[in-house]
Amino acid sequence: MKKIAPLLGLSLLLMSLAFGQYTRQDVFVDDFSDNNSTNWSTEDTYGQTDLYFSGGKYYFDHKRSRGSWSSHRNINLGQNDDFEIVAKIKKISGIQDNGFGLIWGRVDGDNQHMFEISPNGYYRIKTEENNKYNKLTDWKLSSSIRQGNGQTNELKIKRIGGKVKYYVNGSFLVEHDFPSFFGSRFGFVIFQKQKIA
Repeated sequence: MKKIAPLLGLSLLLMSLAFGQYTRQDVFVDDFSDNNSTNWSTEDTYGQTDLYFSGGKYYFDHKRSRGSWSSHRNINLGQNDDFEIVAKIKKISGIQDNGFGLIWGRVDGDNQHMFEISPNGYYRIKTEENNKYNKLTDWKLSSSIRQGNGQTNELKIKRIGGKVKYYVNGSFLVEHDFPSFFGSRFGFVIFQKQKIA
């Protein structure tokens, strides 16, 4: 079965194959019109981050000059399910040479998968297991990434069978073997001084 999850305008979709065609089932969809039922983090962490909802967007401002911050929620998705995770993320301000994007299959900050893009046109796919990084794809330049502040990019992770494919703005980037989920949390990650919506 295939599931899809949207983030920042996030969709999680479950897909199942029947009669040679996939059927779609939305597992989680959020248009960020409010936070009453979805409970994304909206805390101001002592000047380190600011997360809030406004005008149908979820704003995520990472104010530190080092490290990362994430916002995530529990979404039930089985290890054997085919799925798509789709999110539109707008880069508002900040540095241009570090990443932001999606986290998935997370159990905690030391065990998770990440798909990041940077405002200067690069992408990276990595797994963090027991606080050690395994870069499935180190930073690679892609002409499909819209660069700079004010640009919106659509990130998609698509799992079918034992493979996971990564897309940006509808363009295929890379494919890897499916890494098992560590946990059932999905969401966003941002590095260093950047603001996204």
